[in-house]
Amino acid sequence: FKLPNNDIHVEQSEVDGGLSKFGIFAVMGSPNMEVGEVIAYPVPWRPNGPNAGSGPGQTGTEAQGIRFANLPQEGRISIFDLTGALIREINLAGNMIEPWDVRNTNGESVASGTYFWVTQAGGNKKKGKLMIIR
Repeated sequence: FKLPNNDIHVEQSEVDGGLSKFGIFAVMGSPNMEVGEVIAYPVPWRPNGPNAGSGPGQTGTEAQGIRFANLPQEGRISIFDLTGALIREINLAGNMIEPWDVRNTNGESVASGTYFWVTQAGGNKKKGKLMIIR
């Protein structure tokens, strides 16, 4: 069903249209699958260090973990240790920011060290690395 007499305003991300009766309508489009701007922060994550906290320039807290931002609407984040073993996988559900509690699949805190992450959405991939200092 298409709305009659609709106007699309790209700059404002709006669609205007006249309705002859009330109903439920949705604007359909393709999900964002772009991974080029994905970041992880804070890195290094050091929740017990001298700069621990959640503000700018601080090294994180246990409660907030590590956050991934600028995420695609669908896909996953996979986190690996230096041997290439999968530590944790996070399925994306449309959030722009997704936290990782810095635990493995079994719910155990991961050890201090370097870890790699891969964000995948459709055929797109972005890789990065993390430093954890407990």
